[in-house]
Amino acid sequence: MIVQDLMIRDVVTAKKGISVKQCIDILFKMRIGSIVIVDEDNKIIGIFTERDIIRVIAQDIALDTQIENVMTTNVVTVSIDSAFAEARELMRTYRVRRIPVVDSEGKLAGLISIRHIIDEFFEIIPRTR
Repeated sequence: MIVQDLMIRDVVTAKKGISVKQCIDILFKMRIGSIVIVDEDNKIIGIFTERDIIRVIAQDIALDTQIENVMTTNVVTVSIDSAFAEARELMRTYRVRRIPVVDSEGKLAGLISIRHIIDEFFEIIPRTR
């Protein structure tokens, strides 16, 4: 099985300049755990996750701070044609729950998430994405 078969295709993204508060609102309203921050060419420049929210709160960072100042920038990615085993190993090695998927040009193509994989394998929640 390859990453392309398991990835979420409709990834929620944002551009630099959006505030932390706006990102948190999106996460809450859409019931998701991350937003991938992309540039004008749809290349990944960061990711903002639930763990980042905890860090923002713990460090008392203002919610009007621009996302590029608090997002995770050393983003682990996987290629769209990689084996699922590679994505699983990256998740385990880097202790992350989500990995953006990139195409051959390095552009965002999807997202692999632990939750989505569990739902897919155990058919817990009907697939909506």
